[in-house]
Amino acid sequence: MKYNFNINKIAKISFQKKNVNQFLRKYSKLNETQIIKASYDFQAGSYVGMYKYEKSYKNLKDLIKEINLTKFSTFLDFGGGELTNFHTILKNIKNLKSKFFFCCDLSFLRIYHGVEFLKKKKNIP
Repeated sequence: MKYNFNINKIAKISFQKKNVNQFLRKYSKLNETQIIKASYDFQAGSYVGMYKYEKSYKNLKDLIKEINLTKFSTFLDFGGGELTNFHTILKNIKNLKSKFFFCCDLSFLRIYHGVEFLKKKKNIP
C-alpha cells in the first residue's frame, strides 16, 4: 500500500501508544479503508502485548459455551487480528483434533504477530 504521509511521524505516534487512526483521519487524505489498513499495520503487535487470558476468557465464556454445544467441523475467525481471542477459544474447545480452524484479517502484519503468539502458546507447531 502506498501512503501519502510521513511514515516516520506515524511510527512515532504508534510507538507513543497514541491513536494512529485518529491522526490519519485528521492529517491524511486516505479513504476509510486505507486508514483502517494503515492503522492495523502500524499497531500490529499491540494486542499480543496487552493480552490477558483471564479477561479474554471472561469476555468469551458464553461464546465458548455455545461453540462447545455445537457440532461443527470447521471454524472460521474473520477479523482475527492478532489471534488473542482465537487462542482463548482454542484453549477451551472440546475435541480439537476433529476440527479445522481458519483465520483471516485485513492486516498481514497482525496475522503474522498472531501466528507467532500462537506458536509461543503452543497452539500451533
